[in-house]
Amino acid sequence: METGMDRTIKKARVPYSAIIAGLGIALMAVIIFSFFLGRYPITPAELFGILLSRIIPIQQFWVDQMETILFNVRLPRILLACLVGCCLSAAGASYQGIFQNPMAAPDIL
Repeated sequence: METGMDRTIKKARVPYSAIIAGLGIALMAVIIFSFFLGRYPITPAELFGILLSRIIPIQQFWVDQMETILFNVRLPRILLACLVGCCLSAAGASYQGIFQNPMAAPDIL
């Protein structure tokens, strides 16, 4: 007769590549969604039209102010937010690696 201690529950392990791919897709979805937020709304059609107009010639169906808001305000803020997040995660990983402590915090220094 097996006791509770003898039994092992086998969990399905998800490969790291699937986790990384899922997180990358989630990041791209959040980036695209964040373009739509703000005081002056930009519709998805306007967003993709403005972005594609930089690559291929498209007849303009948006206002010039939307293009200015997108490239001069929202895009730099979104990219900066992603870069800050990357730098914070790299700093945390380096703290944990240097001090060999998985709970390393900035107040150690």
